Amino acid sequence: CYTLKRTNRNDKCWICASRTRGCPGKLYTNLDATQVIRTGEHAEGCRVDAHAFHHQQQVNELKRLAAEDPRPVLEIYDELASNASTSLETAAYFPTWEQARNTMYYSRSKRYPRLPARLQDLRLTAEQTTTKSGAQFLMYHSPINDILIFATEDGVSLLAQSNCWCGDGTY
Repeated sequence: CYTLKRTNRNDKCWICASRTRGCPGKLYTNLDATQVIRTGEHAEGCRVDAHAFHHQQQVNELKRLAAEDPRPVLEIYDELASNASTSLETAAYFPTWEQARNTMYYSRSKRYPRLPARLQDLRLTAEQTTTKSGAQFLMYHSPINDILIFATEDGVSLLAQSNCWCGDGTY
Protein backbone atom coordinates (compact mmCIF):
# COMPACT_ATOMS: atom_id res chain seq x y z
CA CYS A 1 0.00 0.00 0.00
CA TYR A 2 1.14 3.57 -0.61
CA THR A 3 0.82 6.90 1.18
CA LEU A 4 0.73 10.25 -0.62
CA LYS A 5 4.02 12.07 -0.07
CA ARG A 6 3.56 15.13 -2.27
CA THR A 7 1.65 16.55 -5.20
CA ASN A 8 3.82 18.03 -7.93
CA ARG A 9 2.74 20.19 -10.84
CA ASN A 10 2.30 17.22 -13.19
CA ASP A 11 2.06 14.18 -10.94
CA LYS A 12 1.67 12.76 -7.45
CA CYS A 13 4.40 10.93 -5.56
CA TRP A 14 3.37 8.04 -3.32
CA ILE A 15 5.72 6.23 -0.92
CA CYS A 16 5.56 2.61 0.16
CA ALA A 17 3.77 2.09 3.46
CA SER A 18 6.67 -0.20 4.46
CA ARG A 19 9.03 2.77 4.34
CA THR A 20 9.41 2.60 8.13
CA ARG A 21 11.00 -0.81 7.58
CA GLY A 22 13.49 0.68 5.12
CA CYS A 23 11.64 0.21 1.84
CA PRO A 24 12.49 3.04 -0.62
CA GLY A 25 9.63 2.13 -2.99
CA LYS A 26 7.81 4.98 -4.73
CA LEU A 27 4.97 5.26 -7.18
CA TYR A 28 4.18 8.23 -9.42
CA THR A 29 0.68 8.80 -10.80
CA ASN A 30 -1.11 11.46 -12.78
CA LEU A 31 -2.84 14.18 -10.74
CA ASP A 32 -6.14 12.26 -10.70
CA ALA A 33 -4.30 9.15 -9.46
CA THR A 34 -5.96 7.09 -12.17
CA GLN A 35 -2.81 6.12 -14.09
CA VAL A 36 0.58 4.93 -12.85
CA ILE A 37 3.40 6.81 -14.60
CA ARG A 38 6.40 5.05 -13.07
CA THR A 39 7.42 3.04 -10.04
CA GLY A 40 10.58 2.80 -7.99
CA GLU A 41 12.28 -0.34 -6.70
CA HIS A 42 11.17 -1.77 -3.38
CA ALA A 43 13.35 -3.39 -0.73
CA GLU A 44 14.06 -7.08 -1.21
CA GLY A 45 11.86 -8.23 1.67
CA CYS A 46 8.98 -5.84 0.88
CA ARG A 47 5.94 -7.66 -0.45
CA VAL A 48 4.09 -5.16 -2.62
CA ASP A 49 1.20 -6.01 -4.87
CA ALA A 50 1.64 -3.88 -7.97
CA HIS A 51 -2.12 -3.52 -8.29
CA ALA A 52 -2.87 -2.77 -4.63
CA PHE A 53 -2.63 0.93 -5.45
CA HIS A 54 -5.53 0.73 -7.93
CA HIS A 55 -7.56 -1.27 -5.42
CA GLN A 56 -6.90 1.27 -2.63
CA GLN A 57 -7.80 4.20 -4.90
CA GLN A 58 -11.10 2.54 -5.79
CA VAL A 59 -11.88 1.89 -2.11
CA ASN A 60 -11.07 5.52 -1.25
CA GLU A 61 -13.41 6.73 -4.00
CA LEU A 62 -16.19 4.44 -2.74
CA LYS A 63 -15.70 5.77 0.80
CA ARG A 64 -15.77 9.39 -0.39
CA LEU A 65 -18.93 8.93 -2.44
CA ALA A 66 -20.69 6.98 0.32
CA ALA A 67 -20.10 9.89 2.69
CA GLU A 68 -21.05 12.66 0.23
CA ASP A 69 -23.68 11.18 -2.10
CA PRO A 70 -27.20 10.76 -0.65
CA ARG A 71 -28.08 7.89 -3.02
CA PRO A 72 -28.25 4.32 -1.64
CA VAL A 73 -24.82 2.80 -1.05
CA LEU A 74 -25.48 -0.16 -3.36
CA GLU A 75 -26.45 2.21 -6.18
CA ILE A 76 -23.17 4.13 -5.75
CA TYR A 77 -21.21 0.88 -5.74
CA ASP A 78 -22.98 -0.42 -8.88
CA GLU A 79 -22.25 2.81 -10.75
CA LEU A 80 -18.54 2.76 -9.91
CA ALA A 81 -18.31 -0.97 -10.63
CA SER A 82 -19.81 -0.50 -14.09
CA ASN A 83 -17.42 2.41 -14.77
CA ALA A 84 -14.44 0.34 -13.60
CA SER A 85 -15.44 -2.57 -15.82
CA THR A 86 -14.95 -0.44 -18.94
CA SER A 87 -11.20 -0.31 -18.26
CA LEU A 88 -9.55 -3.73 -18.34
CA GLU A 89 -6.55 -2.22 -16.55
CA THR A 90 -8.48 -1.62 -13.33
CA ALA A 91 -11.56 -3.87 -13.58
CA ALA A 92 -9.88 -6.89 -12.00
CA TYR A 93 -8.79 -4.85 -9.00
CA PHE A 94 -12.14 -3.26 -8.21
CA PRO A 95 -13.29 -4.38 -4.74
CA THR A 96 -16.19 -6.81 -4.53
CA TRP A 97 -19.43 -5.74 -2.86
CA GLU A 98 -18.51 -7.91 0.14
CA GLN A 99 -15.17 -6.09 0.46
CA ALA A 100 -16.66 -2.61 0.05
CA ARG A 101 -20.01 -2.83 1.85
CA ASN A 102 -18.89 -2.34 5.46
CA THR A 103 -16.38 0.35 4.52
CA MET A 104 -19.00 2.33 2.62
CA TYR A 105 -21.64 2.07 5.35
CA TYR A 106 -19.05 3.07 7.98
CA SER A 107 -18.07 6.15 5.93
CA ARG A 108 -21.71 7.12 5.62
CA SER A 109 -22.39 6.59 9.35
CA LYS A 110 -19.66 9.06 10.31
CA ARG A 111 -21.49 11.80 8.41
CA TYR A 112 -24.91 11.30 9.99
CA PRO A 113 -25.84 11.29 13.69
CA ARG A 114 -26.76 8.00 15.36
CA LEU A 115 -30.44 7.18 15.68
CA PRO A 116 -31.72 7.58 19.24
CA ALA A 117 -32.36 4.41 21.22
CA ARG A 118 -35.78 5.68 22.33
CA LEU A 119 -38.20 8.12 20.71
CA GLN A 120 -38.10 10.20 23.91
CA ASP A 121 -34.41 10.85 23.18
CA LEU A 122 -35.21 12.32 19.76
CA ARG A 123 -34.15 15.97 19.46
CA LEU A 124 -35.31 17.66 16.28
CA THR A 125 -33.51 20.73 14.96
CA ALA A 126 -35.17 23.71 13.30
CA GLU A 127 -33.85 22.46 9.97
CA GLN A 128 -35.74 19.18 10.46
CA THR A 129 -39.04 20.83 11.46
CA THR A 130 -39.37 23.52 8.78
CA THR A 131 -39.57 23.44 5.00
CA LYS A 132 -36.98 25.07 2.76
CA SER A 133 -39.33 28.03 2.38
CA GLY A 134 -39.46 28.41 6.18
CA ALA A 135 -42.98 27.06 6.77
CA GLN A 136 -43.57 24.98 9.91
CA PHE A 137 -43.50 21.26 9.01
CA LEU A 138 -43.76 19.56 12.42
CA MET A 139 -47.42 20.01 13.34
CA TYR A 140 -47.48 17.83 16.47
CA HIS A 141 -44.86 16.14 18.67
CA SER A 142 -45.75 14.09 21.73
CA PRO A 143 -42.73 12.17 23.07
CA ILE A 144 -44.91 10.59 25.77
CA ASN A 145 -47.30 9.00 23.25
CA ASP A 146 -44.64 8.47 20.55
CA ILE A 147 -46.56 10.59 18.06
CA LEU A 148 -45.04 12.83 15.40
CA ILE A 149 -47.14 14.55 12.75
CA PHE A 150 -45.32 16.17 9.86
CA ALA A 151 -47.44 18.37 7.61
CA THR A 152 -47.79 21.95 6.45
CA GLU A 153 -50.88 24.12 6.92
CA ASP A 154 -51.41 24.09 3.15
CA GLY A 155 -51.16 20.29 3.08
CA VAL A 156 -53.71 19.90 5.87
CA SER A 157 -56.07 22.35 4.11
CA LEU A 158 -55.78 20.33 0.91
CA LEU A 159 -56.55 17.09 2.78
CA ALA A 160 -59.57 18.73 4.45
CA GLN A 161 -61.04 19.47 1.01
CA SER A 162 -60.70 15.84 -0.15
CA ASN A 163 -63.48 13.24 0.12
CA CYS A 164 -61.10 10.27 0.22
CA TRP A 165 -57.68 9.80 1.84
CA CYS A 166 -55.26 7.00 0.97
CA GLY A 167 -52.29 5.83 3.02
CA ASP A 168 -49.22 4.09 1.66
CA GLY A 169 -48.28 2.10 4.77
CA THR A 170 -45.02 3.93 5.55
CA TYR A 171 -46.16 5.10 8.94
